[in-house]
Amino acid sequence: MIKRWRADGDTTLDDALVRVFRDPTALADGRVFVARVRATDGSMPIARGVTIEVGSAQHAEVAPLAILHENDDYIVVDKPAGLVSVPDHHGHDSLQARVAAHRSVPIESVHPTSRLDRGVSGVLIFALGKTGREDLTAARERGEYERLYLALAEHAPATADGTWNDRIGRDAKDPRKRAVNGKDSTHASTEYRVLAHATHGVLLALRPKTGRTHQLRVHAAHAGLPLDGDPTYGGRTRIVSDVGAILPLARVALHAHRVELPWRHGRRAFVAPVPAELHAAWRAVGGTDDAWDAPRSDIFARGT
Repeated sequence: MIKRWRADGDTTLDDALVRVFRDPTALADGRVFVARVRATDGSMPIARGVTIEVGSAQHAEVAPLAILHENDDYIVVDKPAGLVSVPDHHGHDSLQARVAAHRSVPIESVHPTSRLDRGVSGVLIFALGKTGREDLTAARERGEYERLYLALAEHAPATADGTWNDRIGRDAKDPRKRAVNGKDSTHASTEYRVLAHATHGVLLALRPKTGRTHQLRVHAAHAGLPLDGDPTYGGRTRIVSDVGAILPLARVALHAHRVELPWRHGRRAFVAPVPAELHAAWRAVGGTDDAWDAPRSDIFARGT
């Protein structure tokens, strides 16, 4: 059974799911479609006249975990966009809960070593015990836990590469958001590099050197290039191609592509393939598929 509603005024997807459909878990289940495109970002704006469709819960299928590696200490997964990393106050399904169910252990024993926002995809590592958690915490403190993200934006930065060092704190108007020099701001640092240009967009590599909430999204927006699919920080929510085709952006165009960390007697990298919807978005802005071949471990030289 599918329920449909044509928006009678401007709203957000989250609001419609709670107020109209009374089904707040539908988004995490993958049962929500906006203008016939599967939605993953509850904050996306819904304009008057846009149709939302929600499938019945009993017919929902939960995609299996995309496991990149697991052992007694860790499980490394490829997080899909639209799923929260850990349970939130709305009671949404979470990747942490799915990992706990997979290992048949209490959720409290599964510890995310970082978090990805709901609309973001990619590599996420969970420690399964005290030893693993302490080892990865120490690696992060030593600067040996390295992450490489890929992102799409409409505009290019002023220089082809560099570092954003703006402090980040809570937004004064909305405590759920973050802002440069916001309340109780702390140091934040992000390295960036342009990988490719397209007719209507740019492909970026981002490396966070600190781990602040929404750091990459806030730094990019402050630099004048909000990420595609991120209306929270000013990103465009649809792409209009040269031939007039419209592609809705139902997720943040940010992907945790690679995580490298100390492993046994050396180092090891885990890589999550770029999702199909980001390939489609890049082609829609005029990009070519070979641009994705550029990301390598040496995009940012270690220690710089």
